[in-house]
Amino acid sequence: DERDVFQGIDLIKILENGTELTFQVKPFRDVTKDNGVITVSGIGNAKEYNVDYLILVGQGKNDGNFLLINNKPGLKGKYSSYIFPENLLVRDSGNIVESFQLFRRLFIL
Repeated sequence: DERDVFQGIDLIKILENGTELTFQVKPFRDVTKDNGVITVSGIGNAKEYNVDYLILVGQGKNDGNFLLINNKPGLKGKYSSYIFPENLLVRDSGNIVESFQLFRRLFIL
């Protein structure tokens, strides 16, 4: 899709009022939290995207889990990691207890 290729948009959710929410989906392998700063690593290409949210889907020991991150200032991509303050986390990260299947039901396109 042209929006994915040129803007990095993997998913679009249209709200009842017509507002579009855009998402970039990336895999990850590990998560650490230190003094309110979260580091998500094992991401192939952690770069800036012009979307509303990042959805990071777990692999390996985190297979089937996800993180939903508000893509606001403070989110930094560095090599194969994203680093951000905990307040940008919209859905559970620290314990990674929520199932990706639950999220899919909420955002069926």
